[in-house]
Amino acid sequence: MDCRKKSSVSARVPGAQEAALPISGRVGGGSRALRAHAEEGAGEARKKLRYQYLEELVADRERSVLTLRRELEKLYRWHTEMDQGRTPEGLDAMMQEQGVIKQE
Repeated sequence: MDCRKKSSVSARVPGAQEAALPISGRVGGGSRALRAHAEEGAGEARKKLRYQYLEELVADRERSVLTLRRELEKLYRWHTEMDQGRTPEGLDAMMQEQGVIKQE
């Protein structure tokens, strides 16, 4: 029978047994200042990525708003032309796209 002591931490994961030990018992753990500095750098990198993501999100939303504003202005112009009894340019094409008018 095997008498070796089995660890509760899997030996297949690199560094897992070392991580299970208290900080004072780790081999080659480095100083706390170095680890804190490395964690700070990682935090700054995450912060930069977060801000980059938010800037891209805002830019996408602004583009969407501008597109919708242009479409609203076009529809407003069409409305005023129709009130004056004229058929707006592009109305037939839009109605065919929407399937309101069957193409001949």
